[in-house]
Amino acid sequence: MMKRRDLIAAYGRLCLILAAFAFSVGIIGAPLLPRIWSPAAVVAQR
Repeated sequence: MMKRRDLIAAYGRLCLILAAFAFSVGIIGAPLLPRIWSPAAVVAQR
């Protein structure tokens, strides 16, 4: 069985990878979101 310290290190590494992935998706996705949502907003205003 893994020691507690090794388990914490493994979970910490996994969380860092997930945080980096979410950060990069946010940077890439932020400019694309207005293009996706704008047609629905234009239709709702009419």
